[in-house]
Amino acid sequence: MKINYIEDMNDNSENNKIAITKSKDLEKIGNSIVLTSKLLLEHNSRKYDFKGLLINELNGIVVRRVFQSSRSNFNIVLSLKSNLHWKLKPWTLSEYDPINNILNDKYSFENVDNFVLDDQAKFFAVSFEKITHIFNYQGKLIKEIIGNHDQSLRQIKFSSDSKYFFSLRDTIIMYDTNTWESKILLDGANYFIVTNDNKYIYYKSWGESLIKKWDINNKKLTNTIETHSLASLFKISKNDQYLILKTGKIVLVFNNLTNCLISEIKFSEDIEDFCISSNESFLAIAHMGELTIWDIENKIKVKTFHAQNIPIRFVCFSNDNKYLLTSDLESLKCWH
Repeated sequence: MKINYIEDMNDNSENNKIAITKSKDLEKIGNSIVLTSKLLLEHNSRKYDFKGLLINELNGIVVRRVFQSSRSNFNIVLSLKSNLHWKLKPWTLSEYDPINNILNDKYSFENVDNFVLDDQAKFFAVSFEKITHIFNYQGKLIKEIIGNHDQSLRQIKFSSDSKYFFSLRDTIIMYDTNTWESKILLDGANYFIVTNDNKYIYYKSWGESLIKKWDINNKKLTNTIETHSLASLFKISKNDQYLILKTGKIVLVFNNLTNCLISEIKFSEDIEDFCISSNESFLAIAHMGELTIWDIENKIKVKTFHAQNIPIRFVCFSNDNKYLLTSDLESLKCWH
């Protein structure tokens, strides 16, 4: 069943933010939280107890990325501008996170283009210009990669099991983190993600509205998704069930196994960011300082609240799905 969500931020009528389907049970859902909660119980939906309460806040900082590790709820690397340099520092909900001590006590990275943590708490990587440094979580430099790209890198990332490392300028290169042998996967990409089973890469090329699915082992294109607009961001859920992407004012949710469009969520203004809960149940969308949270399976909105006074740069669920992080250009906030 396909559903179209329509968000009109200028419409204050009772029918504002409604979802319409052909299902008898989900014929019309209003903007009432009480009604939504009752409907979720009637359909035995997965429990959602997020209250939207601010529990922690850091001000006067510029946050560049949020990283998650399976060992703690959040690994957050803060990028602070000092004398026109980016300097990386961590902030985490876990006081025993080893990356915290490494970055605070041993290393200070400046002029960094990319920084990434793996999901298994084994490696982290830093790239600047054409050079990439790989460290283990004891802070030891274990690999320096130079010269495989002719310009500064656009992206670096580890596979979900930490067995592979990927880098991108215009070409995607994959490294075995045991031997550090490399191989070129494909050319002509400017953004990519890797499925968590390490079988496929989704990528896009400059000026194209197509999202392409590449089979890593068989080295061939297996599918293309026409978005009818330039997709600026796409993500895969933890168990590879959903592929979710945004194109300006629209979020599209695809079933990754069937490649079918499940839902389309429309807003009146551009969407800043979105994230998927680790249990693949909920989708949080950041839009003009507000957060809306959707039940993916039942295709309904379960929560809306104001999170920031200016547009949100990113939003992120914690691994246990009890917390949400939001950040603008001035602060980092943790919600429960």
